[in-house]
Amino acid sequence: MFKELRFTLDKIKKSKPVVLNLTNYVTQDFMANVLLAIGAAPIMSESIEEIPELITLASGININLGTLQQSFIQRIDTAVAIAKIENKPIVLDPVGSGATELRTQVSQKLLQKSNIIRGNASEIMSLHILEHKTLGVESLNRSEDAKDIAITLSNKYGVTIVVSGANDLIIAPHKIATLFFGSPLMQSVTGMGCSLNAVITAFASINPNYFQASKLATAYFNLCAEIAAHKSQVPGSFKVAFMDALYCPDWSFIQQRLDRENCE
Repeated sequence: MFKELRFTLDKIKKSKPVVLNLTNYVTQDFMANVLLAIGAAPIMSESIEEIPELITLASGININLGTLQQSFIQRIDTAVAIAKIENKPIVLDPVGSGATELRTQVSQKLLQKSNIIRGNASEIMSLHILEHKTLGVESLNRSEDAKDIAITLSNKYGVTIVVSGANDLIIAPHKIATLFFGSPLMQSVTGMGCSLNAVITAFASINPNYFQASKLATAYFNLCAEIAAHKSQVPGSFKVAFMDALYCPDWSFIQQRLDRENCE
């Protein structure tokens, strides 16, 4: 995995893929800076009129349901329809799916049109079980609790699913990987999950193997969090150290961690 990870990051920095983020208002700044740190080019939009041009310009589309309203739903419906025609990767973060009927219904509809879904265990479970409840954006379940449902959804819709938690599951039809990277401090910084989706989109925009792109992106993101946690044990400076690690990673540390976990 190490050589492929370095190759992918180098390719991102050289090609600077444009990632169109149709996302919430809370974490846009952090998400944009994370993308810039890995060498991608972020763009956000609140105008449905410019969506066709932006889809053509973009290498990948990142959809985040954090702040849901009717005009936003119309915008993402338009974006998804065009992205499917232009064969651009669509990555969905079903934020809060299971918390309200609207979020759950929108998430379940987009599931069938996306290439990659990333959410916590409760959100992923709610995509299959309408009455499954979540605590807002917090997960009430462990990653393993969502494994069987994620496998079912992946096989049914041909989609790659990333279940985030203390350990991360990457699931595609007939493929499963489990990653054990990251830091508890990530839970104290808003936008970490949102930004992981953006990074996955950047990786998927240059690697059509969405299972491998999701695995590499998730591993890199969480390993950079481990690097940051060695430098800071409080959320504010951890966030800064995390951005620095994304921009200039300690490759020796990353290789050692991948070797220790026997990641291929």
